[in-house]
Order: sequence, then structure tokens, then C-alpha cells
Amino acid sequence: NMAEQVKLTESNLKQDYQLGKFRCLVCKDGGDVIGFAIYVLTADLVQGRNAYLEDLYVKESYRGQGAGSELWNALVNTVNSNNCSFMEFSVLQWNKKAINFYLKT
Repeated sequence: NMAEQVKLTESNLKQDYQLGKFRCLVCKDGGDVIGFAIYVLTADLVQGRNAYLEDLYVKESYRGQGAGSELWNALVNTVNSNNCSFMEFSVLQWNKKAINFYLKT
């Protein structure tokens, strides 16, 4: 179970966010957070500014309803507005749903 492998605590996450170690886009339904994209802006000596998507997550009950695409599009707009040359991310090989999502976006 992947949830059992999580080592990051809510407290650590809040602290790292407040220290500017990462940025986060949030998708809400009313007042409820239903998804997020965690990313960092970095730099490449040759290609300049870039971004790395650490995680894009949508609650399972909201998947297939456009929240993931909304987050992805907002992230692409954010990366472009920050004059990034490129964005990198990786997907675990076993996560076929995520692979298919990224292939269609």
C-alpha cells in the first residue's frame, strides 16, 4: 500500500511550503480541496529557467471530470508565465492511468 510508504508529515509539508521550497496549485470543489499540483521552479545553466512537477493528484472520486486537466493547464500557464524553457516530470511505470492522462494532455 503506497499510503503506508508516505514519510512526509503535514507539519513538514506546511513548513517547507512556508519556506518557499515548493509551490502548489490547488483545485477546489466549493471549499473542498479535490486536487493539487506540487512543483518547483529551478534553473538549468544552458537552458535557463525550468520547472519540475513533483506530484499532480486528484481525489479518486473526482477523476475523469476535468480536475486533472484543469490543474495541468494551470501548471502549463504558470510555467509559461515564469518564462521556463521546459518542464520535467516522471511517472512510475506501474501507474498506467497517470501515463494515459499525460499522453492525452
